[in-house]
Amino acid sequence: MPDSRPFTEARPFLQDLFETGRQDIPIPASRVQSGDDAPARWDEAAAALRQNVLWKSVEQHFVMGEETSCRTAIDLVVLTAIDLAQSQMAHDGAVDDAVSTRHALSDPKQTDSNGHQVGSWVVVHQEVEVPSQPLLPGLALHGILDYLIGVVSAKQAHDAFDAGDGFLRPATLDGPLEPLEHVAGSTVASIIEAKTGIQDDMACYQAQATAQGAALCLLTERTSIINALTDGVYWKFFRVSKTPDEVLRPTKSTRARRATTSALPTEGRRTSQQLATKAAGMTTISEKKPFKVASTRFLNIFKGRDLALVLRLLTLSILETPEDFEKLAA
Repeated sequence: MPDSRPFTEARPFLQDLFETGRQDIPIPASRVQSGDDAPARWDEAAAALRQNVLWKSVEQHFVMGEETSCRTAIDLVVLTAIDLAQSQMAHDGAVDDAVSTRHALSDPKQTDSNGHQVGSWVVVHQEVEVPSQPLLPGLALHGILDYLIGVVSAKQAHDAFDAGDGFLRPATLDGPLEPLEHVAGSTVASIIEAKTGIQDDMACYQAQATAQGAALCLLTERTSIINALTDGVYWKFFRVSKTPDEVLRPTKSTRARRATTSALPTEGRRTSQQLATKAAGMTTISEKKPFKVASTRFLNIFKGRDLALVLRLLTLSILETPEDFEKLAA
């Protein structure tokens, strides 16, 4: 194992890790256009969040210059997106089943607080340590993920609630650190990096975020990972992917990731079985430029419809395969 460097020192190695050339993830317009047919529920969710008393307090009283205040806004956005994803799974059994299959969840379904039967449950880990990952010959990276959004079985979550007197306890979810080495391949949905003033030193912060995505691709044996970089106000989404190569081999956990159903009915049922099966069952070997990255534009959650777009993209990162992210985001 080569000497390992933290993710914060990844910038000098980007040209060796990632294919060059800008790749954009197209997303809808920030402002309402004439004849816009965007799903109303995203705008409704954003409007409801803006009326939340905590949101108003953040907007009117917090000085968004320190990471602590930034995380207050991030938490509200992340939890709203999780509620949207959890509600979608509760109301649509096909969505729930697709997510459970992708994350290799086999426990029986549980009844949630609204009386719905659900098999998948979204959880958030904070400050998760990623062990050293050899991304290139002579280069390994390690570090901390600010947020890791994962999916566990509803039964696991139910047991964790019972053990914690109303709060999720890590003992019943295998802890916030251990699962990254043992079961993260089937539980990780997406990751978020929180930084202050991301537009001031975008190159450095983007290097850290994309390096995290590359490390998670290796650790989880996945072909792609969705990452978001945010300071609480501005958000930018990335899809970090292993570079396709002529040399392919089966992964150890092919059975864990089969997604055959689009999780968002309002976006239309898009069957991606062939793509998901191929991506889940193969891992790439590349001697040079082993990764590529695509990204969205910056989104400002206090302007126009950007908050609705951020909620939509976060929900997509939970419910859908990363391979479908760009198509559905558009």
